[in-house]
Formats: sequence, C-alpha cells, structure tokens
Amino acid sequence: MAILSVDNLCKQFAEKAILHDVTFRLSHGERVGLVGANGSGKSTLLKILTGEVDLDSGYFHFAAQASYAHLPQTFEPVRGLTVSEWLAAAEREILSLEAQLTELSNKMATANDEALEQLMDTYGELATRFEQRGGYDLPHRVETILQGLGIADLNRHQNLASLSGGEQVRLGLAAVLIQSPDLLFLDEPTNHLDATSLTWLERYLAAYRGALLVVSHDRYFLNGVVNRILEVDEYDHHLRNYAGNYDFYLAQKRLERQHWETRYSSQQEEITELKQRIHTADRHVGHNRPAKDNNKMAYNRHGANVERTVGRNIQAAELKLARILADVVPRPPDPLGFVANFAADTLHHGVALSVSDLRATLATGKTLYRDVRFTLGRNQRMLITGPNGAGKTTLLNTIAGICAPQDGTVFSPVGTIVGYLRQNMNCENPKATVFDSFREGLPGTAEEHVARLLSYQLFHYDEFRLLCGGLSPGQYRKLMIAKLMASGANLLLLDEPTNHISFSILEEFERAIAEFPGAIIAVSHDRRFIGSFHGKVWTLENTKLVPPCSPIMSDSDSDRMRAEIEDLASYADPVHGRLRSSVFSALPTRRKEI
Repeated sequence: MAILSVDNLCKQFAEKAILHDVTFRLSHGERVGLVGANGSGKSTLLKILTGEVDLDSGYFHFAAQASYAHLPQTFEPVRGLTVSEWLAAAEREILSLEAQLTELSNKMATANDEALEQLMDTYGELATRFEQRGGYDLPHRVETILQGLGIADLNRHQNLASLSGGEQVRLGLAAVLIQSPDLLFLDEPTNHLDATSLTWLERYLAAYRGALLVVSHDRYFLNGVVNRILEVDEYDHHLRNYAGNYDFYLAQKRLERQHWETRYSSQQEEITELKQRIHTADRHVGHNRPAKDNNKMAYNRHGANVERTVGRNIQAAELKLARILADVVPRPPDPLGFVANFAADTLHHGVALSVSDLRATLATGKTLYRDVRFTLGRNQRMLITGPNGAGKTTLLNTIAGICAPQDGTVFSPVGTIVGYLRQNMNCENPKATVFDSFREGLPGTAEEHVARLLSYQLFHYDEFRLLCGGLSPGQYRKLMIAKLMASGANLLLLDEPTNHISFSILEEFERAIAEFPGAIIAVSHDRRFIGSFHGKVWTLENTKLVPPCSPIMSDSDSDRMRAEIEDLASYADPVHGRLRSSVFSALPTRRKEI
C-alpha cells in the first residue's frame, strides 16, 4: 500500500509551468532520489506535499495516520528557542504516543471484559506505532543522532540564533531524524556535513524503515542510499521514474537520449523521402511524349492507367505522411549546456598568495586554528578538508579579506585577483535582476555583458530580468558561478563549490576548475569532487592546518618565492611589526567577492 499518492499535480508561477501532471506513488521502504535541473521545481514539489505551497490542480494524499517530516533546503530556526527546547519539540509526538499508552494501560487495569478487549486492540495499534517510531529507545536514539551529526557537544541552553549556519542546518536535520516519521522529505541534507557525518547519515538512511524522498547534489550519497530516482524534466515539467541508484539513472538517461535521437532522425528521413516521392510523382503524372505509332486511343488508354497508378501511389504516400505528422517524434531539445569559460587575468609573479602564522579564536575562547602558514604558486591548488566547525570557512573569509586576521598575515602581490565563491547563499540585493547583478563591477558595455552571460548557457535571455530574491538556491548559485567566471580572477577561493548545483552543471564546472590556469584554494566535503581534484589535500583539524605527505611545493621553490614576497612586501605598511594583511590594501591587489 502506498504511503503517499500523487496524481496529476500541476503548479505554475507567473504563467510559467513548474510542474505538470506529476504522478507517482511512494511505499514503505522506498528510498527515492528527486533530481532535475536547477529551478525545475524539486523544492517546490516538496513544499506542496508538506502544505507550504498550494497546488494549482491535481491532488495528493497520505495513507491513514501516516506521519512525515521535512528538512527544507534553506533552514531557518525558530526565534527564541534554545537547543534543548528545539530537541524537545522534535520528541513531542513520540512522547504523546507514550502518554496515550500509559493512559490506556491505566484504563485496562479497571475495565470490564467487553471494554478491555477494545482497549487492548487500541493499545496494540498504538504500541506498534510507538515501536515503529523508535519510542522505546528514544533517549539513546537522540544521542546517537546528535553524535552522528557532530553536534552532541552543543550547549543545550544556547539559543538557536547564536549557532553557526552549519550547526543550525545539522540541528534541523537531527530534529527530522528524531521524529522517525513514516516519510522523510529531505532537501539537500548533505550540505554542511563533513565526511564522518556523511558516512553516518548514509548508513542511517540506508537502514531507515520508513520511506524517503530526498533532493541531493551528492552523487555518492544517492548511489549509497536511494533505490529509485524521480526526475523533474526541465522541458515538459513531467516527472519520470527510474529504478535503481544515480549511476543507473544516468546510464538510462543516456540510452533514452540515444533512442530518441535515432527515432527522430529515422522519422525525419522518412518524412523527407515521402515528400520527395509525392513531389516527383506529381510532376510525372502526365506523359508528354507522342505515341510512336500514332495510335492515340491506345496511347490515351495507357496514359490513363499510368495516371491511376501514380495517383494511387501519391494518395498512399500522402496518407502515410499524414499519419506520421499526426504523431511526429519531437526534435530532441538542445540542453541548456553549461559552457564554463574562466576569464582569468595572467599573474606574472611566481606566487599567488602567502599566509603566515594565522590564528582565529571565537568569542567563547575556542581556538579554531593557529600557526597557519603556506605559500601558493600562481598555478597551484590546494583543497582543505576537516570536520565541521574546524574553521575552514573562517580561514577562507580571512584570505579573501572579508574579516581581518586576529594574528598573522595574508599577502598577495600586485596583479592577484581573488574570486570568492562563498558557501553562504544570502542574496545581498534581492530586488536586483539577474542581469544587473551579473554585470555589477564588470567593465564593458551592456551588449558585451549580454553576450558573455548568454555564452555560459546558464540562463536563457528571458530569465535575465528575474529578481535575485525570487531565485531558487540552485539558480542563485548559477548566477554566482557566472559572476566568478567573468571576474577575471586568477586565484579562486571555493567554499563547498558543488553545493546547490544540479548534475547537468556540476560536471562541466568540475572540468572548468580542473583546467583553470590560475591558483585555487577549495573547501569541500564532496567525495567525488575531492577524488577528481587536481591538487594537494590539506586537513584543518585540532587547530592545525596539516599539509599532505608531500608539500605543496619543494623547499627550494618555497624559499625562492618567500624571497620574492619579502622583496615585494618591503613596500607594504607594517602593522605591529607585521605586514598589513587582509589581501594587502597597501598594494593594488584586486579582489572579486562572488
């Protein structure tokens, strides 16, 4: 029996179709991945099913007494609640079942035989529900989930608003898992999870007894968790069903495309051949050659036979052509294929960045990192991993000049242009259009900006006037990538660059990063991205940035570059005996924050 049934669901915004005739069923034990292009309606579908957005037509219903919980893509904590109060709210339904069981147990102790039988039936049903939702081991399960997500050490009296964005998202995910409902709706649950938490979540969901509908950009996660894929088609807005995990879905999609192209090509050839046959036959219905023996009667009789034969052939061809055109195979649409093209300015110095003795300490007194030092060559790259809360984003913000270092220096010589793709998805100017946001700070004419943005194939021309505040997280991420590529940056800072990116964009973006001619510092938990990254992997953990087994450059190269840095730095202003940091303003260094 289906726990969720959806039939002919439709939704549009401002006369633009988002979902059209969406129909599917979801049963107990099914773990389904929901995929599709950015802005195709994945998050909208989840919001419709959870009652946050109204549908235009169609209907859906849950099985009797079915429970569900939803983790939205952008999590906003309830104001004024503490961590303890938030967790208590997540336990409320299960504790309510426990209270009902206690009340029934007390009634059964004094009930007569007739009432007792009915009470026992009700008790049995509630006990089954209580057991299915993990009520008998609730305290242990809560601690297991918090430990698995890396937030067991949070101060339970701390206000939610004072937590970091990553801590808030993980606490929201914990609340959803604690409820242990019949159906989980998860929208990008792997964002803000480190490698340890990701592994734990995969195992937890793979063994989940209820149903799961999850939106995720993490290909490894989908392969390890789901047993079915639903795709929101970006062209006709229908939902397509595929058995298996993400890799199987991808293979099926490629095969479908090949079959579609073959059928279209064959039918077009047949249409062309039929039209040519009709045209040729029509020209030769009459024979203008004179009868050789002047026997006009025989000639006319023969000509009439020819005309009838040709006429029948024309009629048959026209009927066949009409049947084909009545059910023509549509032309396979050209996908909006992302074309990544970084406009990187050439960096003439051998070094792109030097970091010395950086330290960061929170207001609580906790030290995130200390003694961070490295030198990055102009075409070298490094990837930083580490547990949540280690300070990776803080380190990138310091390198980018967004926040000043508490101690130590950050130096980049003249000519270094920093492009920063931040993890934070807050829209700074929600009333700006896509086009105005893209061209902000870029040199050139409006026509040049239009041509450049179109060349990336991230947005259609009719999407240029969309307001940034109305974009989905995935669409906004595409805009940030476009700005990054147009910035001319020769040093990229990438904080979780694969977050919120659809698969159609992701692989091309990864290719472009691999071919980028400048220097790169990336922070990522995406295992596939890490595996394909062409650079050294560093680890930020226990306040130390630990280099890989082989250093990012040889000692001789490092000494040579530091000598060059010291020579350049002699022109910078000292601050407390140190060089001015924050991507030195003393030198004409340019920075593009994306």
